[in-house]
Amino acid sequence: MTSSIAPHIRNACSGMWSSSPLQIILKPFAYGLKVHIPFGASRNIYGFLDTGGAINDNEMGGALKFEFLTGRTEMAFSGWAKRNRRPVFGYDMSSRLGDTDVAAEIGVSRRDNTRVIRDSG
Repeated sequence: MTSSIAPHIRNACSGMWSSSPLQIILKPFAYGLKVHIPFGASRNIYGFLDTGGAINDNEMGGALKFEFLTGRTEMAFSGWAKRNRRPVFGYDMSSRLGDTDVAAEIGVSRRDNTRVIRDSG
């Protein structure tokens, strides 16, 4: 985050979600497709279709993020889902308190998505 709050969205944490001044952007990556839909200068919706390693459509995943400004604070809600995986939801915010930048984020899932080998005996 920069030292002053400008009247547009900035993302302090992730380059994948970076905003752009174009109205609707479809941006292909080697592993998926990013969509950015801005609503004026203070709200954005981002989507990402994850096709990395997918052989057919039921192996793809997706992420969605809605970010907005409330006064001097930027907030965002996000979610990720993929077949046979538990969904993950997130919230992040960034703001200024006096001369100090403040940022926080949290991710929530029912359990982790790490595959574990279990002993059957």
